[in-house]
Amino acid sequence: MKKYLLVVFLAFCFMQVFTQEAIKKNEKFSATFGIGQGGGSMIGADLEFMPALNLGIQAGLGYSFAGEGVTMRAKSAISLFSVGPGLAVGGALNCHMRQNIKSDYISLLYWHRSGDLDESFFLQSIVGATYVWRSPKWFTVQAGLGTPVSQVGDEEPRVLLLFSIGAYFPF
Repeated sequence: MKKYLLVVFLAFCFMQVFTQEAIKKNEKFSATFGIGQGGGSMIGADLEFMPALNLGIQAGLGYSFAGEGVTMRAKSAISLFSVGPGLAVGGALNCHMRQNIKSDYISLLYWHRSGDLDESFFLQSIVGATYVWRSPKWFTVQAGLGTPVSQVGDEEPRVLLLFSIGAYFPF
């Protein structure tokens, strides 16, 4: 009988420890800062909310200071995305690989780029899909493909390489 009570007591203690650990790690929000964040801008931030088990909703804001920002072009077929200077906003639906805000995910996104107010205000809107890798601690990298749904000028590429790198902080 004493062995039975000891086993039940130890099982109860372990359940309490693991339950407390699960509650502590049940973060629902994540803030990300870096290059290419916030709609593909030179520097920006995204905020993600995870309302369901594997689903995240993300919104971001960023700014490219001058020139092309992080753009690199290869002919007119493919381009790394950024058309600065100006503001950028982004929104996305994220499908996480695990039920955890720190997990990798596939993102279906919309990026909208605007120029400075004294120039043409609208530059480009893009839809695309990316894969986002997150380290267990703070580092994140994103890469994928997108296509402009509307833009100023016809010389922009039809396929864009979307990317970002930065740090994320779950809370």
